[in-house]
Order: sequence, then structure tokens, then C-alpha cells
Amino acid sequence: MKLLTKLLLSATLVVTQVAASAQDGYPSKPVTIIVPYGPGGGVGVFIQALAEGMRAEWKQSVIVDYKPGANEIVGATFLIRAQPDGYTIMASTEAAPILNPSLFKKLPYDPDKQMVPVSLLVKAPLVLVVPASSQANTMKQFVEMAKARSATDPVRYGSGGAGGTGHLPFVALASDNNLTLIHAAYKGGGPLLQDLLGGFVEAGLLGSAVAEPHVKSGKLKALAVTADKRLSSMPNVPLFPETGVQDINATFIVALSASTGTPANIIANIAHTAKKVMSSPEFQTKTLDASALLQSALTQRRMRTTSRNNDPFKRRISILQGSRWSDSRGDRIFRGHWYASTRKRFVPQALTNSVQVVTPRRCKALIFKGISPLSVSVCTINTITPDGKNEHPAI
Repeated sequence: MKLLTKLLLSATLVVTQVAASAQDGYPSKPVTIIVPYGPGGGVGVFIQALAEGMRAEWKQSVIVDYKPGANEIVGATFLIRAQPDGYTIMASTEAAPILNPSLFKKLPYDPDKQMVPVSLLVKAPLVLVVPASSQANTMKQFVEMAKARSATDPVRYGSGGAGGTGHLPFVALASDNNLTLIHAAYKGGGPLLQDLLGGFVEAGLLGSAVAEPHVKSGKLKALAVTADKRLSSMPNVPLFPETGVQDINATFIVALSASTGTPANIIANIAHTAKKVMSSPEFQTKTLDASALLQSALTQRRMRTTSRNNDPFKRRISILQGSRWSDSRGDRIFRGHWYASTRKRFVPQALTNSVQVVTPRRCKALIFKGISPLSVSVCTINTITPDGKNEHPAI
């Protein structure tokens, strides 16, 4: 009975705050949603659809502003510099509020002090895909191919950012299977998709909505999906436990955040509107994948507790805790990674005697032939060995 009373009081408070926001005239001008990735990726596709619904609800313009780079750090920096009035918000994965504080010793923003949660929107699966020309048709074949080439010609994979949700699962795959892989970190899923289709990288993790049309057209092959059940949109794609390869727990969330100081009634208005849009049958049918989970709004502390208590996040934190600190830069670096950075400010870079830092031109020439240097923010070699020596031949 007490729980029911609390729920009713909470619901009443939200309705009151939304009503107060409406009386204040919010929104009286265009609202900007920052997406910390380039267009065409899973987050961008989802937020474009959400923004369209919010435009209809508010009868006001909602602008999607792409600010890609540095594992969501660029977007988060734009957010905290905006006025805390609800007219600039950000849609991100767990990278900006949760992963980056564990990955970087120094950040240009403090998610605890400078960001406030608006709503946790969805949790969605990722699909491991390879180009149609790949020799691998199953996950086991992919692992066998990668193992056979580890010493001479490591398999190249891409992600939407170093340290992000599309990167750490591949580090886990390398660790679980004693592989050497080469990593290209892109400014979002859109540029990654183009190079997957062109065959310049040999694997990647994509949102199901992004991967589906290219899998069905035969341009990409889907080897596995990280979900609790098979996707209705791609029922022939196996779950990781069905492939005989250990699950790499590759999922991502999408959440809305605002800058600290944004009035509570405006935050409630945004959260209420987003939930209303996502609850419509049309949005669920056209936008949400069958296994994307709608989430209720949570406080930032509660969101962190929820995330850190689930197995995928624990796995990612364990990877981070296996790293060491760089004396010269102070950025936390992944054990077994070599970085050749075209972005000096945010990308972790190993500067020790055992690491050779490669120039972007040499990196592109030797490893990523055909990839535009403007689309790649970092080149990485992942070498994970049981004895922990993590050595790789000079490149």
C-alpha cells in the first residue's frame, strides 16, 4: 500500500511539473538534441525518429545536431557549455556519463556535477557484421580466421569510438580467444558502415536498425547478435550463446541528459514527451527493434547503479581495470593496445618504451588502405596474450 501511495505521489509530481512547464511556455523556441556521433549510426537513426515525434507533440522545431568524436567527449563538452534552460540536451550511450570517467583520468566535463539525467530511453542489441566478401560465415569461422592471421596479418575491425560500446566487446573477444586484432575508431557508426560496405575494415558492431537493410541486401553478413532472444527483423541471425563463442555482451543504451541547473519542470516535460512518443504504436512498429527495451526515467545515480550491476558493464570495467596509467599523459590506456592517434587531445595514447607510436600517414598506408584519415580518429593494435606480455611485431 505504501509503495502504491509513493508511485501515485510520484506520478502526480511529474504531471504537476509538466503542467508547470507548459504554463511557462516551454518550448517557445527550437530545441537542439546533441548526438555525439556522425549521422547514419544507430543512435542518430533512433534520435531522428524521436525528434520527429517530439516536434509533433510540441508543435516546435527539434534540431538534431551531430557532434562526433572522442567517445562522446566532444558532444558532452558542447552540452555543459550550453545554457541550462532545456533548449540544448544530449542523447548518448553509457560512454559519456559512465564509461569515460573510468577510461580517462582527466575529462573536460564532470558527469556528476555538470550533467543531469532526463530519461533512460532504450537498451538495444548490437549485431556483429562482416563484409559480404569475408571468408567467415559464422562466429567460429571468424575466430578461427582471426587466430590464423594474428601473427602476420591481423583482422581489422572498426568501432564508433575508442573505449565505446562497439570497441570494448572486441577487446573482450580478443582476450577470450587469444587474438591479435587491429582497431580503427571512427567518428560514429555512419563512417564505419561505409568502410564495412567497402571492405576496408573486416568486422564491426552495428545497431540492428542500421545493419538490417544491408544484411538483407547481401552487402553484409551478420554473424551473431547480442540479445536475450533472436530479433524478429533478422530471425536467422544466431545469438552469441548459439554460436559456440563466448558472449561479448555488446549492447548499448540511449539516454537523454541536460546540463546541471536545468529546471526540474522542464526536465519532466522533456522526459514525459519522449516517453509519450515512444509509447505510440507507430513509433514502436517503425522505429524500435523487437528486442529494444523501453526504460523508465532514472536518476543518474540510480542509472549508474543499474548499469554497473549488470554483467556487460562489469565486463567492460574489468577490461578497464586491467589497464595501467601512462606517466607522461595521465590518460588511462588499455593493456595490449598500440595507438597511432590523429586526435592528440582525448584519445588515450601509450607512450612507453614497449610501444611504437605510428604516424597517421604510416598507419593509413600500412594498415588502413583506402580509409579516409578524416574518418578515423585512432588506429589501434590489440594484442592480448595469456602470459600478459602483450607484444606485437613493429609495424
